Amino acid sequence: MDLIFTYYITENELRGDICGYLKIENEKVPLFEKPMRLDESGDNLVVFVDNKGDEYPCVVLNNTGITVGFDIFNEVGHILTGYLEHFWEMKENKHEKLAKIPVVDYYEKILFDCLLFAFRRLNLSLKYKPFWQDGKKFAMCLTHDVDRVHKSYQYITHFLRHLKGRDLV
Repeated sequence: MDLIFTYYITENELRGDICGYLKIENEKVPLFEKPMRLDESGDNLVVFVDNKGDEYPCVVLNNTGITVGFDIFNEVGHILTGYLEHFWEMKENKHEKLAKIPVVDYYEKILFDCLLFAFRRLNLSLKYKPFWQDGKKFAMCLTHDVDRVHKSYQYITHFLRHLKGRDLV
């Protein structure tokens, strides 16, 4: 059986505001482009809810594969590059909650779930490998700035320069 993975990149206008939400894992994930309304024959993996309250599927699994009705990469690109920030600055704290939602992580999950399904259909294994060791959600890395590789004694020259200039305050 052939597997078809359809990924629609619709030419939707980027909105200056949230046009609706994706329902994913009991979370409302904002979307800035209105997704394509997909045929409901199949399993609805992700549902879009517009600002008027209308719902329709935008990621659907059926016998031939998965159809994604919006451009995830475009959404991620606009979020990560800060393109949308100038829209939010005009609205006083309207999107404060947006910063608390890991939007890009949810988009990543949609893509990974699609790939996982495709690999299963092809009898191939796909394993998610977290970025951080032991499945931790984050890590901290302490760094310091190194201007020179060798040890210098600039404290002596700074002292002498101040002494010469009679700047001993």
